[in-house]
Amino acid sequence: MNISSLITDETTNTPKRDSSLPKISLKNPDVILTPNEVNLRHGTGVIIRNIFSDSENILSIRFHDYYDGHQDFGDINFCFCIDELSRSETFTRLSELFQGIQPRRILCVVFSPQEALAAIALKEIFNVPLCTYIMDDNNLYTSDQNTITHDLMEELLQKSSFRLAISPELRVAYEQRYGLKFWLLPPTISPDLITEEIPEIATEVTREKKEF
Repeated sequence: MNISSLITDETTNTPKRDSSLPKISLKNPDVILTPNEVNLRHGTGVIIRNIFSDSENILSIRFHDYYDGHQDFGDINFCFCIDELSRSETFTRLSELFQGIQPRRILCVVFSPQEALAAIALKEIFNVPLCTYIMDDNNLYTSDQNTITHDLMEELLQKSSFRLAISPELRVAYEQRYGLKFWLLPPTISPDLITEEIPEIATEVTREKKEF
């Protein structure tokens, strides 16, 4: 069944759109799903900003606000709360949110069930490339209502065409747990901290070594 058919206008047979939903004015955006705001006040925010410092056409969707909604990342960003929604309701709301919008690809920085389910929904609806980026071992060693279940994480990872881990240890742990290939993407630093110019003193030292 077509997901968008779950909400239709009886007169035109076209999907309705809730006027309270954020408007997306980007064409073929790269969609980045995060647990909370992307900013410089926590490690995940710094890492994501550094990775995409030169990127454009980014739609950043978060599922909780822990920093009073402060975010300075993405061409468009907003909080999309789905905590109380069922799986089918989540699919329906995302189908409605993306009405008329075709994502180019999806990156899911996964921590809680919300971003995992949203990533699965968008993958199912649009069938575009999905990458999952693991930055913690929350799913491996914690079991409560705010933790991603083994089955949900397994579904997310199986539907991801590319899987990243932030450290060698996490990479090994998740490969052993789920039997899937992960690639390593450690934290990066701001491009502003890297210089392409060789300091004069370094040049002089190199010259002296060659002469010696």
